[in-house]
Amino acid sequence: MQLVLSRMLLGKIVRLGSLFCVLSTVSLGQTHHITTYTVQDGLPQSQMDFSFQDSRNFLWFATAEAGLSRFDGTDFVNYSYEKDSLVSNLTRRILEDSVGRIWVGTERGISVFDRGKFTTFIAEGMPSNIYVNGMAFDESGALWVATQYQGLFRVQGDSAELWRIPQFYFNLEEIENLAWLGPSKLGVITSLGLYAFSTKDLSRAGTWLLRSDLVDPNGLLSAVWNPQTGDIWAGGKRGLYRLCRDTWKEIKAPTGESIYASSLLLDDDGDLWVGTQAKGLMLYQEEQWKEATAGVGPENGEVYHVQKDHTGSIWLSTELGLYRLVGKEYLHWGDENGLPSSWIWAVFAESDTSVWVGHRYGLGKLTSKGFEKIGPEEGFDGGHPSQFARDEFGALWMACEDGVYRYAEGIFSRIPASEDFHNQRAFLVLAPGNGKVYVAGNKSIEWIDANPTGQWERNLIQKRQAISPNGFNYLYLDEQNSLWVATEGKGLARVRETGGIEYFNSLSGLPSDIVNAFAPDDQGRLWLATGNGICVVDISGVSPKVMAKYSTLDGLLSFNVYSIVWRDNDLWLGTDQGINRLTFQGDSLVGLTQVTEDQGFRGIEANHKAVSLSAEGNIWWGTIDGLTQYVARFDDRETLKPEIFVTDIDLFYEDTDWERVQETPIDWFGIPQLLTLSPIQNTLTFSYRAVDLQMGKHIQYQSRLVGLEDEWSPLTTQSQVRYTNLSPGDYTFEVRATVGPHVEAPVSRYAFSISPFLWQRPWFIILVSVSVVGIVVLYTRWRVRSLKNTRKVLTEKVLERTREMESQKREIEKQRDKIETQRDELVDQSKFLEQALLDLKRNNMHMRSSIEYAKRIQDAILPRPAAIRQAFTENFILLKPKDIVSGDFYWYGFMNNAQIIVVADCTGHGVPGAIMSMIGHALLNQIILEKQITDPATILKMMHAGIRLALNQDDDEELNHDGMDMAVMAVYQEDKYGVFAGAKRPLFLVRREELSTLSGDRFSIGGFQMNRALPFRNHTVHLESGDMLYLTTDGYADQFGGRTERKFMLKRFKRLLTEISSLSASEQKVILKDMQSVWRQGVEQTDDMLVIGLRIG
Repeated sequence: MQLVLSRMLLGKIVRLGSLFCVLSTVSLGQTHHITTYTVQDGLPQSQMDFSFQDSRNFLWFATAEAGLSRFDGTDFVNYSYEKDSLVSNLTRRILEDSVGRIWVGTERGISVFDRGKFTTFIAEGMPSNIYVNGMAFDESGALWVATQYQGLFRVQGDSAELWRIPQFYFNLEEIENLAWLGPSKLGVITSLGLYAFSTKDLSRAGTWLLRSDLVDPNGLLSAVWNPQTGDIWAGGKRGLYRLCRDTWKEIKAPTGESIYASSLLLDDDGDLWVGTQAKGLMLYQEEQWKEATAGVGPENGEVYHVQKDHTGSIWLSTELGLYRLVGKEYLHWGDENGLPSSWIWAVFAESDTSVWVGHRYGLGKLTSKGFEKIGPEEGFDGGHPSQFARDEFGALWMACEDGVYRYAEGIFSRIPASEDFHNQRAFLVLAPGNGKVYVAGNKSIEWIDANPTGQWERNLIQKRQAISPNGFNYLYLDEQNSLWVATEGKGLARVRETGGIEYFNSLSGLPSDIVNAFAPDDQGRLWLATGNGICVVDISGVSPKVMAKYSTLDGLLSFNVYSIVWRDNDLWLGTDQGINRLTFQGDSLVGLTQVTEDQGFRGIEANHKAVSLSAEGNIWWGTIDGLTQYVARFDDRETLKPEIFVTDIDLFYEDTDWERVQETPIDWFGIPQLLTLSPIQNTLTFSYRAVDLQMGKHIQYQSRLVGLEDEWSPLTTQSQVRYTNLSPGDYTFEVRATVGPHVEAPVSRYAFSISPFLWQRPWFIILVSVSVVGIVVLYTRWRVRSLKNTRKVLTEKVLERTREMESQKREIEKQRDKIETQRDELVDQSKFLEQALLDLKRNNMHMRSSIEYAKRIQDAILPRPAAIRQAFTENFILLKPKDIVSGDFYWYGFMNNAQIIVVADCTGHGVPGAIMSMIGHALLNQIILEKQITDPATILKMMHAGIRLALNQDDDEELNHDGMDMAVMAVYQEDKYGVFAGAKRPLFLVRREELSTLSGDRFSIGGFQMNRALPFRNHTVHLESGDMLYLTTDGYADQFGGRTERKFMLKRFKRLLTEISSLSASEQKVILKDMQSVWRQGVEQTDDMLVIGLRIG
């Protein structure tokens, strides 16, 4: 039954609703952190009209005149009419269908993105050049299209029909948008009002839910449905309208202003985000208006659309670009919110509506009414407080610039200074609940009776010089009444009631001698924030025992931890780079979250000790850029792992249209789902992307090609990898991403195969084998018949030959005399040959002498062992040439604080290899010693250019393809790290009997490489004392031997290095040398061998 409301009845309902509507006010309190994206960040233009998140978590943005943009959290990919066949650059709406296709409504029709490209959608019965203002898919899969000039269309398959709206025949241009107002209930937002109808039962007429001429003559702009309450919200010029229990209530804009509510978003908490074209983004929360972007966003700009992504962030499409507002769990107060200063020294949260703040210019209090300044007029003149403490009697104590202050019953009191505390600045205050208040200043530590019956008395505990000349950072009183003091440079001090002092520092296991703050956990242990990470200490025994340590290697944002607080099973850290949240189950760390500006922590650098846990369980931080609150009730999302996709595959360095190359299904990104390549199509470039809208710029990747590689590549920010000259076979490309510790994306896999050549295929081998067997059989039969015939012929010939032999006998006797004469001549020739042999041996001795002299020259240019021993006190060099001279060589030098060691394997061995080694040695002297270049990757690039120049390999007519494989390692022993680059040679690092491999690049120096600069890459590795570094050529692993005369193999070689790594260098060399002798078992040496081992001191 159609419900028709007359203008008079609807007017009564609106006025009645207004009577019951609570008057709305504007709250100008906290703000959210906002990130801005403009053309400098990759957008095609500033004006964004619409946004949409697809099922793959990509964000799509419609622009006013520059096409479409897709964002993965790191980069924007832009699409346009000119480049990508969009039907128009003026894009209006974006939608995804049930199979993942992206529909884009424009000013001139609809484009569909699928299989990596756009196509134009055409439906019979709908003009092709429609101006799209709204799109929606219903439960049947039909597409509803709202246009600016031609009305509302229902598209089913390839046909469309115009859908008539009552009282709308002559105002087809008035449709603003579409919105779902309930299950199968589609709302049409028009200048005449809000019209709704059922898409499930199209035979039923729709209803005008709200008429503009009764509430807002300028028309409605937006609408949204609350599935939890069933309420419907509509937005217009003057404000909001809410349909609750069949009654409309008008919620006017603050102070009666026109806001033009162009977009509405209802979040999971029931809060309504309102994008306006006059006041930026506003938030209607708990019957109050809040300007969510005041002071930090498009405050007076036009917000055309509001979108919430899967992380909880709010995205604003505006005339000035994109704005990302991080979720509601982190709220911020700065000078734009009334704080006199953004530098917050101390914070004490009695509750979330009563927060004491010590700032750069003094004292203040944040309440529900705003920020209250407290100064001399209120009885306080102590400068800025550096710490607060509440005693068991309800008094608030403050450590201030001008001493110690107490606030009780609305009165501030300055505690008189003792003789020892006179003119001291108070830094720390502690009220542990034992009737005493402990105060630390710049000269001493004292205690004060918290509630004296007479005058205030201050009792000296210790002077600063006796505990820590550099000062104190924090106080804690344990159950034995021992006072624990965090010091600046002397670690952790325990001051007993008797006055005795005990120290526990880095020599006792602490990460640092600088301790900034304490936090007790629910097990009675003490967590320490230090200048080198954190640790947990068991203080129940006679001596503190460090139970665990955590640093940047475990995922902390910084070594410098300034504040620390324990909440439930979480440990929160304030650092100079943001916040860390560590989650524990018992003693096990099960989660570590990094919270920076991207996640809403705007202050970035937390101040010392400036942290407080409110009665509601929320955490407040004081930072160098204001006050930040963590609101626990809004933090209901688990850690999101990024989605990773293989987005493109290029063949032979070129962009490939796979629909033309392969007759196989193509996926959404435009790459084949089943890829089979010919044997010559063996050079592929894989592009991939991890979608993370919060931590996108922190994403790192690892990849490998199963079938070619066993190890994952080192972490890198590069999102592309190339494989060349792949052999026929089955492969699986795997890529994974990480955005920090304990947050690793699932592995993305792509399987493909390269077909073998014709002669490698089984059917060809079988055909050839059968053919060969047939030929052998036929040949055997023919041969048998031939032999029978031959035997008959031979019998006849024997008789004939007998007669001939008798004749020949006589002829032989005649020849005998001639032979005797020739014998004498042969004797003379024998003597001549003996003399020639003597001459040959003499020449051979001269040649061997020359080669041995060349070996002495080669040995002379090699680095002296003493020089290497001076840099690495424990090392060995195992060099075993196949011939007298070697094609393997090594080089060492010290330049710019770097110990540089080079291992090279030249083409060939013997004299050719030795000549190449001389060229390589000379080039290394020139590059490193003369040009002072120490970057390994640059050294390899210059070696490649030098070899090609020296051997004229750039000449097209030159057939010289000699070159070398090389590994270059620069060790910075003082800073405990190294930089490695390799040309087909790896670096093996053994740490605590665990071996890791840093692979070199997949091309050699010189030789067959193309005449271009090769992209050699550096690998930086952290080094620790006791680490063993191994640089080696391929000779050792490629040596044949063993019982089956097979290669020694790299896997066996790596296992051997791991097993002997803990031995001394000299013992390792002996074992390696003996192992080769045992392995060869008389087999000739295959190639030159070179193995160098270095121990990091």
